Amino acid sequence: MADKILIGNKWYVSATSARNERSPQVLKNDETFVMFDHFGDLQVHGVGDEGLYHEDTRYLAYQELTIDGVRPLFLGSSIKDNNSLLIIELMNPDLTHGDSVQVAKGTVHFHRDILAVADTYGRYVVRPDRRDIFIGSPPLAFTYGLGGLVLFPMRAGASTALIEQAAPPQLLAGIQAWGATVTITSPTAYRAMLKQIREFDVSTLRKGVSAGETLPAATFSAWLGATGVRLMDGIGSTEMLHVFIGCRAEQARPGATGRVVPGFRAMVVDEQGHEVPVSSVGRLAVIGPTGCRYLDDLDNQRRYVQRGWNLTGDAYVVDEEGYFWYQARTDDMIISSGYNISGPEVENVLMTDPAVAECAVIGVPDAERGQLVKAFVVPAPGVVPSDHLARRLQDFVKSQLAPYKYPRAIEFIDTLPRTETGKVQRFKLRTS
Repeated sequence: MADKILIGNKWYVSATSARNERSPQVLKNDETFVMFDHFGDLQVHGVGDEGLYHEDTRYLAYQELTIDGVRPLFLGSSIKDNNSLLIIELMNPDLTHGDSVQVAKGTVHFHRDILAVADTYGRYVVRPDRRDIFIGSPPLAFTYGLGGLVLFPMRAGASTALIEQAAPPQLLAGIQAWGATVTITSPTAYRAMLKQIREFDVSTLRKGVSAGETLPAATFSAWLGATGVRLMDGIGSTEMLHVFIGCRAEQARPGATGRVVPGFRAMVVDEQGHEVPVSSVGRLAVIGPTGCRYLDDLDNQRRYVQRGWNLTGDAYVVDEEGYFWYQARTDDMIISSGYNISGPEVENVLMTDPAVAECAVIGVPDAERGQLVKAFVVPAPGVVPSDHLARRLQDFVKSQLAPYKYPRAIEFIDTLPRTETGKVQRFKLRTS
């Protein structure tokens, strides 16, 4: 790794590298924070035990810092770790966990964050051992693939079977060929593999990790019935580097994301940042050994990190036993006639109908109700779309949920728009 990384008009330099006052650079050591801006002006600020101080302002963990009009610099939780080299990950709007993202952003991670995710979610939830062989579909350049196919197995001394093509048929073939024991992929891929799973020997599997989108209870149950493996759902983000809510296989509950990963804290809050009562819908807030640091993006930094808590943009409910239940992206909650309706809740019901292969539920504008619940349904093979089928699906949802939650509009489509990692791009459905 080089001693210096040039980002925009600044060099980020390791604390042990040679100081070159003619180069713009950021240095940290046990005594001071030293910054040379792009004009070569030297500025030195003292470091206290509890964080960085500039004039009368105290900067806490993962908060933004702007000095004398210089473009923002984002810092980690420890100013004294002598680790200034950074990992920069560009977030493509088509590849991030939230389909509302329209402008590419960069998020910054310290080297120590690699160990942080391996020693939290990896160690306490996935719990690999040296005999494990990992296999999966997410690219290594994505944080899901980075953790599941590189960091966690390497930390445990395990192995990874890397396959050039990781579509469901190739993934099943790879499991059989390499005797894979741990799968890392999305709910969509697990559903697709179920169609062909009897053609392959997958008896070596002992664990399955699912992330990227919420894991429907129907998919959890179907995979358990076909393989005997209880899938482990989880939620993470590029900003936080990896999963912060999930649970071990034996603790997994169909439809629930899981519990807070050891090392993190999470709660569900209202718009003012106050914790809401149990079983109430609110915004997910997370804090832990990793945190969001957007590169040169002060506006998004202030939105994502508030009072030290990372607001992921997800709406959740937490129950009395500490299980978190996904409702929607906060900008995807459907409000119809004053009722808050969770699209994934409706999707989970529709997915249990044998006529439905895939579906996505969104809110569409309506003059009378504000929004209508609309379902986009991919029919199962051999099923012919019709008005009769639409009415039957509507009645089915009414029989399973409160009547006001049923989809008043159903549109049959051939495929759902998805990202490279399998996440539904709801913004494309809203604009279709």
